[in-house]
Amino acid sequence: RHDLHVLMTEPGAHCELNGVVVTKEKQHFDNHTNIEHIASNCTSEENYRCIADDKSHIVFNGRIHIHKDAQKTLGEMNNRNLLLSNSAAIDTKPELEIYADDVKCAHGATIGQLNEKEVYYLKTRGLSDDQARQMLTLGFVLELVRAVPIEDLAKRWEESLSQLLSFQEK
Repeated sequence: RHDLHVLMTEPGAHCELNGVVVTKEKQHFDNHTNIEHIASNCTSEENYRCIADDKSHIVFNGRIHIHKDAQKTLGEMNNRNLLLSNSAAIDTKPELEIYADDVKCAHGATIGQLNEKEVYYLKTRGLSDDQARQMLTLGFVLELVRAVPIEDLAKRWEESLSQLLSFQEK
């Protein structure tokens, strides 16, 4: 279980939470985030991408709490999820709790599977089924990984994810 609690107590504070979760076999991962906008003029951006395979299970519970005095707040939360197996499960619960009047907030969540038409298209371009699926799955998370400001770290994570998301072992 991963719990992350952010308190935005100074006017003009900014918070970005980006996360990638990959589970396989019978793994279970619980991710809970809570961003509290306490001061005014604060912004938060939260983006999580989750991939579940085999019989694994992922829980995402994200909450943005806008306190009464947190006017002129901007809060965004996005949770995108990819199921690679019919036996895998993802539960997502994005929450907004708003007590201020002058705010802009949005949240959303999606759960889906690889698009078989996209897999087929890549196969018609010479990729194997495994290569096509790995490319699409890796592409699902690379936007967040490549946004990491430390280039060597982003590259290492991309290599690790590429190995982790390899379909050749199946």
